[in-house]
Amino acid sequence: MSTFLRSVALSVAAAAVALACSKTATAQERQPLVERVQMLAQAQPTGPVGERLDQLFQRMLQDPTNLELIFEFARLAIDNGDLEGGIMAFERLLILNPDLPRVRYELGALYYRLNSLEIARVYLQQTADDPTAPEDVRAASRQVLAQISDQERGSPVTASVTFGFRYQSNANSGPNSGLLRSLGDDIRATDSSRKRADSNLFVSGAIRYRMPLAEGSSTAWDTDAVFYGTRQFALSSLDLMLAEVRSGVRFAPIAGDSSFTIRPHVVVSGIGLDYHWYQGSWGVGVDVQKTFENGLYIDGQVERRYRAHNNFGTRTTNTQLDGWENGVTSRIRLPLTETNIIGADLGFRNRSGSRDFNDLIEFSLGGNYTLRFPSPVAILPQPWTVTFSAQRLWTDYSKPDPSVDLRRTREDREWRFGVTGLVPLEGGWSTFVQLQQSRVDSSLTNYEYRNFSTLLGITRSF
Repeated sequence: MSTFLRSVALSVAAAAVALACSKTATAQERQPLVERVQMLAQAQPTGPVGERLDQLFQRMLQDPTNLELIFEFARLAIDNGDLEGGIMAFERLLILNPDLPRVRYELGALYYRLNSLEIARVYLQQTADDPTAPEDVRAASRQVLAQISDQERGSPVTASVTFGFRYQSNANSGPNSGLLRSLGDDIRATDSSRKRADSNLFVSGAIRYRMPLAEGSSTAWDTDAVFYGTRQFALSSLDLMLAEVRSGVRFAPIAGDSSFTIRPHVVVSGIGLDYHWYQGSWGVGVDVQKTFENGLYIDGQVERRYRAHNNFGTRTTNTQLDGWENGVTSRIRLPLTETNIIGADLGFRNRSGSRDFNDLIEFSLGGNYTLRFPSPVAILPQPWTVTFSAQRLWTDYSKPDPSVDLRRTREDREWRFGVTGLVPLEGGWSTFVQLQQSRVDSSLTNYEYRNFSTLLGITRSF
């Protein structure tokens, strides 16, 4: 019987048990049920695992509210390597009946085994701080919390690096029509400004350094850095280098609740283009993170930074973009089941330049759906994922650019659609493929274009 079918059965049974505990029972009856649930959570499975799972699966379909069956099935599934199935059932049970500290501990321990340390800490800290929880459960929670702290102290640095190949049908964002607006008139685009296909090789990476400021404290100095570089095959003027660093103290504003953290930070970045210094920026910001018991994750960021540009070669107007930029971003991720995750991305950007026609306001809204499924290849046993995404951007400039058209202000509307497939390999390696289609409509033909890109990459995580 497949792990997927067993997980479905486990979810159905867990929901039925939770409903029975929270709705059917009276107040006097509910407490014995809760005690029984906690006792059953400690029960150890007996008999051959595979045969017993199949037997329990059939019995659960006939009797989905039987507590003994649901918890024996959960234990057997976990012992058989299906940690996600056990997590899904226990989480759904807690949503409808949160008065189960032993199950909360089990969830934290399972997430710890999956190396999801932040989520594990949430469940374990809640259990350790719960005065109604049995003392042995609180002690076990504190023990795993200590292991998490030791692990984080032992590995203050995490990193990943990606190498890949990218093809674009319109690498230089050339206009669709082949016409450019200049001084209020349409002129034919030159060869250098027409849309051109090109490919590149790229390397990107991310590094995070986290240093706790006190023994056993969730307060830590948190620094993350990203870098990205490309080498074009034909359009060397688009060769790009980028690096950005954010650093600040991350802390939990609510004592005993490490599921909600805040980090005031400074940010510094630099961009090189065509092997010339193009832009540098610096500023300050605040980012927040919140994880809920049902797996819902929300983060947000507010930043204000100054961007300074450099003129070089034929790019003699770069410094007109100098000025302040304010930005707000947010990500939301909600696991519907162990194999399905939905998400949303929100953004706002306000930029001022040394010339007012470069001032802009931009809004963005995106959505994504991730599906996790068993590997169809025996030699690659880890689950694969595929993510579908869509994003809409609205960008409005404040005034007309006199070099383009004095009577028309630039307004851009962009769609981005993408699909990404990820295949985990052994030893921290993974490979992925991404397809993306971009469509930009604009009030000025100079900025209206289409682009299709294909990206192949391999990542190593440390």
